[in-house]
Amino acid sequence: MDYHILILIGVALLLIFLIIKLVSKTLFRIIGIALITIGLGIYIFQLRSKSPDSKLSVINTLSIDEIQSAYCRELITKDDSVKCTCIVEPICADMKLRFTETQLNEMKGKKIKFYTELLISAKNQRSEIMEKLKANDAEQLFDEFIEEIKKMKQ
Repeated sequence: MDYHILILIGVALLLIFLIIKLVSKTLFRIIGIALITIGLGIYIFQLRSKSPDSKLSVINTLSIDEIQSAYCRELITKDDSVKCTCIVEPICADMKLRFTETQLNEMKGKKIKFYTELLISAKNQRSEIMEKLKANDAEQLFDEFIEEIKKMKQ
């Protein structure tokens, strides 16, 4: 009778081991599929946030020249023209007053520093910008511009 109990315990341990092995394989497969799905989701989200409809998606290095090029080179619609003259030009002028050419060149490699200073210039020039936009009946363009700038930070 003692052998029967030992055999029963051995079979029980073997079954427990096999169940744990089966569950862990399944669990690892589920975790692997979840990680792949999350990775693809993040990749697709990043592609959508850098969509070609944003003028800033073509900018490689952040600088005043790149911002002016993105917003003031191809003025296809009235909104493009208004963004250039009413928003981008005052902000760039403010940055050129606040910094020397050398300092602006140093900021080219420092994305967060340039982004921060660009937003400060936008804040400094907000009243002038809003007056110009109001004259063109396009106040919503300032918020659109700020949203595009925020996407640039990523």
